[in-house]
Order: sequence, then structure tokens, then C-alpha cells
Amino acid sequence: MVVCSREYRGSTYLLREAVPSDCRLLYDWRMDPVTRAGSFGHDTFPYEEHEEWFRKLMADPCRKQFILLRLPAATPAAQLRLDLLGQEAEISYSVAASERGKGLGTLLIQMAVSHARNVSGIRTLTAEVLPDNTASRRIFEKCGFHLSGEKPGKLLYIYKLKGDTDG
Repeated sequence: MVVCSREYRGSTYLLREAVPSDCRLLYDWRMDPVTRAGSFGHDTFPYEEHEEWFRKLMADPCRKQFILLRLPAATPAAQLRLDLLGQEAEISYSVAASERGKGLGTLLIQMAVSHARNVSGIRTLTAEVLPDNTASRRIFEKCGFHLSGEKPGKLLYIYKLKGDTDG
């Protein structure tokens, strides 16, 4: 199911819910060296472990996985996950290697904010970012997230949803 669409730099992008056939695509993206470097867990792992993780993810009503598609060919461009806990949703995302440098991280986070406004009960979006992940830090800041604190090895970003205005 499509949850959001946007025109961006001459292309149309759709954000849709993940489906079981996305398992391999997400694994390939998770194993990308740049993605691993920007993740809290840098180690690779076997596909079977990912399959089990993905199966649990898809069954969990508090975890929502999305795929960003570029039209007209429905080319997978990025992934977004929202982990829901009460009135808060934590964002995790990555952009496909072939799509990096096109501003899609910013588009994806903007679409996440837009989608979150339509989900009953979400009041706050959060993100944890590695201190040396400059690209991600810039994206969250550009999208209106504010640095709210630190944990060992993590910067904490927050975005308060305020009706129809940007937080």
C-alpha cells in the first residue's frame, strides 16, 4: 500500500509498505559497505539471519518497514523503518548505493514526517545517528530535527509533530 507520494527533482517517488518479496532487496542494502559503516552494527551476517529478522519485523505491528520507489519504472531507491513506542516513532533509513547523492535522504525523511502526521497517536519522531555520520546528521537537521542529547556513541535527534506545521 502506498502511504505517500512526492514530486522531486523531476521524478515521482512513492513510499509504500514493504512486502515479503522485499526481503532480499533489504538484505542487499543492509550489506552495502557504506550502509554498514553508518549503522550501529558494522558486522555482516548471513542471509538466513536477515530472513528471520525480516519475518519478525513484518509480523510486529509496532514496526513499519517502507520502500521508496522512483517512477515510472518503480525503481527501489531507499528504505525507511518506523519503530513505534507509544506516542514516539524512531526512524531508521538507508539509500540505495545507486541513488546516493541525489537528495533522497532528505526526501525520505520529509515523507516520513508527512506520513507520521497521518498516523494516529504519533507525537514525536526520533533518530539515533553515529557522531561521524555527517550526511545523516545534516539530513535530520535540514528536515527540522533537533539534537536532543547523546548516548555513548550515538547522537539523539528529535522532531515534535505540531499539527499541520513543521516541528
